[in-house]
Amino acid sequence: MEGVPYPDLIVRAVSQKHGQIGLRDGSAATLPNLPLGARIRILPIHACATVAMHPVFRTVDICPTISPSNAQTATGQLCRSFVQVDAPHEACEPSPPMP
Repeated sequence: MEGVPYPDLIVRAVSQKHGQIGLRDGSAATLPNLPLGARIRILPIHACATVAMHPVFRTVDICPTISPSNAQTATGQLCRSFVQVDAPHEACEPSPPMP
């Protein structure tokens, strides 16, 4: 992965389009001087952020407390399960919803 790692930076808050970064509690580091519009790479910490970046996803493990009929794998539908995201997606087709 390209770029400079900032081990003391964490994501403090997120919305669908914006995020706030800050230093870990107790860190002696200083915030980097990032210019307005700088692009940074973050590790998504929630499935919503991960799935939103990709046009296709598929379930790989369904939680035991959720019936298969509630887990949807079609693009744009809620998936109440763990997900695996593959790239490139040009050749992928979304799986049909589970019965």
